[in-house]
Amino acid sequence: MVAEQTKEWSAMVLRQLHEEHQLLKVNIQQQNELLSRLMGGYQEAQMKDLESRHERFALILFPHSSCNADQLDVLDADSIDQSTSVDSIDLVECSVDVTYSINLLG
Repeated sequence: MVAEQTKEWSAMVLRQLHEEHQLLKVNIQQQNELLSRLMGGYQEAQMKDLESRHERFALILFPHSSCNADQLDVLDADSIDQSTSVDSIDLVECSVDVTYSINLLG
């Protein structure tokens, strides 16, 4: 009788451990899906912020550039479809007047 109860107890403990393991696995998968969605949204917002900063700093760093703000826009890979050939993309040439000044301490 004691051996039978010990066997039932061991089976119950193993079953509970298996169920707990399955619940933890499902919980981790749900957390992974949630974090992936959140991080994707944050990455998109960060990329938009970086693009706007890039445009502003390009205008600050190169104020004498012959390019206007429309020409400084970065081509978005999503805006070019797969069928677009390299030959059909117009390249914008800009001339930039850069003056370097060096302060030499003697």
